[in-house]
Amino acid sequence: GLFKVGGQTFALGDSEEVLKEVDTGAVVTFEVEDIVRFKNELEKNGILVSEIRDMGDHGKTCYFHDPSHNVVQLHEK
Repeated sequence: GLFKVGGQTFALGDSEEVLKEVDTGAVVTFEVEDIVRFKNELEKNGILVSEIRDMGDHGKTCYFHDPSHNVVQLHEK
């Protein structure tokens, strides 16, 4: 599902939305305007972020784990 909250886009996807080596159920996804900037900011704060995956017309994605080890995905159209 895709939701607009406070001017931001928030989505829940399934495990098919992330790379196969990630073992997870639902995936929380945040749409961002500049995925490189967000990735760099997370890494500056000590968070390990995957490489950015270019999915062509579908956009670009990367993921990281929150403190509870849930998969969180960033998506740029």
